[in-house]
Amino acid sequence: MDVAPDDAMVKIAHARTVIDQVEAAIARIEQGTYGKCESCGQDIDEAMLDVDPLAQGCMCHQAAGQA
Repeated sequence: MDVAPDDAMVKIAHARTVIDQVEAAIARIEQGTYGKCESCGQDIDEAMLDVDPLAQGCMCHQAAGQA
């Protein structure tokens, strides 16, 4: 399967973004802040973390694009 250069660059950029998010989540685990909203410090709902383990904000801030 051939991939056009532009498609490959998009896939590489997306992979880099995901890697950055995983590394940030690992850092939050190490700092003891994983599962806390980066905007307000409230706990992120466990169901939300089940759906998106890389979530950085509570429902309110995630929806508003603030986390």
